[in-house]
Amino acid sequence: MTLKTFFVIGGHCPRSKEDAQTIFNYFLINGLKPVKKIKKADILCIYTCGGFNDTEKSSIQTTQDILQKKSKNATIIVTGCLTKINPEAINNSKDLIVIDFDNLEQLDTIIHSKIPFKQIPNAGTIGRVPPLYTDQIIKTILDSRTNPNFLRNLPGYLNKTKDLYFKKIKELDAKEIYHIRISRGCLGNCAYCSIKFAHGRLKSYPIEQIYKDFEIGVKKGYKIFKLIGQDIGCYGIDIKTNIVEILKIFFNLPGDNKIIITDFHPQWFIKYYDQLERLFIANHEKIRSFRIPIESGSNNVLARMRRQYKIEEVKKYISILKEKIPNLQIYTHIIVGFPGETDEDFQHTLNLLKEIQFSSVGVYSYSDRSMTEAFKMKEKISSEVIEERMKQVKNQVHIMASRKDMVV
Repeated sequence: MTLKTFFVIGGHCPRSKEDAQTIFNYFLINGLKPVKKIKKADILCIYTCGGFNDTEKSSIQTTQDILQKKSKNATIIVTGCLTKINPEAINNSKDLIVIDFDNLEQLDTIIHSKIPFKQIPNAGTIGRVPPLYTDQIIKTILDSRTNPNFLRNLPGYLNKTKDLYFKKIKELDAKEIYHIRISRGCLGNCAYCSIKFAHGRLKSYPIEQIYKDFEIGVKKGYKIFKLIGQDIGCYGIDIKTNIVEILKIFFNLPGDNKIIITDFHPQWFIKYYDQLERLFIANHEKIRSFRIPIESGSNNVLARMRRQYKIEEVKKYISILKEKIPNLQIYTHIIVGFPGETDEDFQHTLNLLKEIQFSSVGVYSYSDRSMTEAFKMKEKISSEVIEERMKQVKNQVHIMASRKDMVV
């Protein structure tokens, strides 16, 4: 059968979204035509996520729906993180071809490609791949009821159907942001993380390649660049360089460009602080945001998480940086309900948020993944307690947001 049309769906984080977009571009460059309806596609590709219980369920739901809606002779490819994290969760149907995301050159044989997958560059832009099926819009509405602006925002929430919501997000991403992947994997061993089982140890991209990616984005007219990787803070340690050198390359680019620095593990923020402070002060107008995922305000919880830093060190350096660059947008995210989190531990997290006053806080409930060390810990927090603590954190975040122009 000659494959003429394709449909790609999936991706959850910016990293997987870019991977899914790269697959889309691969099909397109090889002459296949994209279609919006599942039944019209000769080949369908699902990019799964296995980082959380919810995203695993979304991956399974998406796969099941496509199996029901596909045309009789369609080829279905399943790839992404879930194929490595929990392959048993994937429907063992004869209609599915499972390919690990680091073996996607197998697609060359399936579509008889003229241009092999290994020659396709990272997508850079994200915008043409719909997400995994999810009830996130309903969850957003329910979670936002404690927001003082809830009633004012409710009409907007209700108008954001799943397709329209993600379409707008993706259009914004595609038009404004150019993604620069600098690495895969990480050097951490966080007790709760399942993503490390998919991506493994750190594999940094060569500086020369990253520089070329920056140049491509500049030539295309982009002004906002986002660094992406599982942990960009540890970039380069495996190839005898570091993240500071990448930031220097960006800050030396011509033009009024801005950078989004995401997923910077506090361990490396502390290690490179002196160099980062000088760079940030000299180039603060070029930094759109800096995200450092702290996860908890309690040293007890951080130790159980295997996060490799003390909360006092993180607070010290963030406070200094905020004092020297008051307008710097610093983001973080917090995990609520990690096994063994006491009321006192949780209060330390609330105190952290009150003390630092982040520009944005992402709040996540602990997800118990069977392949992780945390799964075996006995001091599990009940769903009722987690839900109550989530409400308290979100109330604190909304109070902070009401006092200033803050992203939540």
